[in-house]
Amino acid sequence: MDNAYFLIKTTPDFGRDTHLKESDARKVLFVRSIEEGDPAGAVLPKADRLVATRKAQLPEILISEYKTELRPLNQKEESFCVRRAELLIQTLGDIYPESRIDIHSKQWKGWLSASLFFLAFFSGFIANEFESGRRLNLLAFPVIGMLIWNFAVYGYIGFTRIQSNFKKKSKEIFSGPIIYAVSSLSHRQMLRTIDSSSERASILNRCFLNFSREWSQLSASIYKNHTARVMHVCAVLFAVGIIGGMYVRGITTEYYAGWESTFLEPVAVHRLMSVVLAPAALITGQKLPKLERIKAIQWKDGSAGENAADWIHLFAKTIFLFVILPRCFLAFAALKREKQLQIHFLTPSAGDSYYSKLLTTRPGQKELIRFVPYSLELSDKQMVVFRSLLDQTFGWKTEIEFHRTIPYGEEDKFLNAAAHAERAAECLIILFNLSSIPENEIHGTFIANLKEAIAVGHSAKQLLVAIDESHFDFRFSHQENSKERLLSRRELWKRTIGSKTLQPVFINLHNPDVDDWLISVREALTPLKDKAKKNE
Repeated sequence: MDNAYFLIKTTPDFGRDTHLKESDARKVLFVRSIEEGDPAGAVLPKADRLVATRKAQLPEILISEYKTELRPLNQKEESFCVRRAELLIQTLGDIYPESRIDIHSKQWKGWLSASLFFLAFFSGFIANEFESGRRLNLLAFPVIGMLIWNFAVYGYIGFTRIQSNFKKKSKEIFSGPIIYAVSSLSHRQMLRTIDSSSERASILNRCFLNFSREWSQLSASIYKNHTARVMHVCAVLFAVGIIGGMYVRGITTEYYAGWESTFLEPVAVHRLMSVVLAPAALITGQKLPKLERIKAIQWKDGSAGENAADWIHLFAKTIFLFVILPRCFLAFAALKREKQLQIHFLTPSAGDSYYSKLLTTRPGQKELIRFVPYSLELSDKQMVVFRSLLDQTFGWKTEIEFHRTIPYGEEDKFLNAAAHAERAAECLIILFNLSSIPENEIHGTFIANLKEAIAVGHSAKQLLVAIDESHFDFRFSHQENSKERLLSRRELWKRTIGSKTLQPVFINLHNPDVDDWLISVREALTPLKDKAKKNE
């Protein structure tokens, strides 16, 4: 997909109010992947796209005259895009209920966080049992080891922040190797299984895969910050588990503090304990152990150590200062960054072809367009589709006047009304059915008489003849010669009602090609305008 669609900023402008939220961007991106991956409308019919376009911009939003330029979309334009995406996702769910389309499958699962939290707390709670039963080794994991690990994490975070500032990159918080691995694992969740036995299902699967790949790239920063937050909370819970485990077991079991080492002497251990425990002792007023006390609790010559209560208090305070408090701050910072990225997720660019095409709808003038079907009953959906086509053709300010169908035998009544219309229309549109076989005596005569009635009553400045192919396509599309039959029927209609100044425009209201419609209408209306100028 074309990433020019987004003005991706490495450091988002959080002061701007028109960024798409993560949840909204997910919907818009998914629909974009469907529309770009299915240009023929096999999976998502073009008629449904036009219906969604029409519904999304009314009644709250009217897309103003749009200029293709490199600028962010305004709030109304973004709201229109989100609402349209929601309608189309609902339509896809109705068309493919068995597909279990779930655009939220790429989200971090809540049960994964809960499992990690429980595992961290439980591991900390039983950590001392893994170490030495009733003995608290002052030099062994988890106490000293946990402190060393956390200081290493803080050092890595500081180094990456300084490095990113020098490289003038975004403030990417806490993206270490563990965080990267966990967030990458969350991005590799399996997609929902969609039966690819049919061509449409295969296209849908491919579009979903393209969306998943792009979403993984765009949401990487959010997942890294979310993973960082989860990891910091796990570190806090691990530390709480260690402290809680020692205190809980200390009620029913007497712990003995001591140490042993192959390489360290009592002097080195005393210096180490003084450095590690000094901040907690200084803040709480608890005295640090002297060298004689360190020598006395060394596990040798039958020494069992001493009651570990004072040491547990000191280590608990130290862990609180150097692990729990910093990790809570880092978790809060990651949460704040994550929420900022979710709220100010993406800045859609007006310079992207997808959006410039979707939003290119000129206001037009407050002119009257009359639409009259000939011996053809349209469904409500087809009426909305045609209205959307007319919006894109003449502008959304245009007044569309829909008339009931002209049945066979009542052509004269309509011609009389057209000749004596109280208000002149900018354009009169007559819609025929391609399934009907055109006859000169009926259809050809009707168009010729209609031209005269318009000229006499000045009831319309332009005449447009449109022919709907949806019924014909439904009846013959599965036959081998369907394309030849379609072209042959088109030619028959052109010979019957066509002329130098009037050429019919063909449209499939079930799956309309908007670009082809706009080009054909422009060509069909031009001769009438040129002729009107010559007559003046």
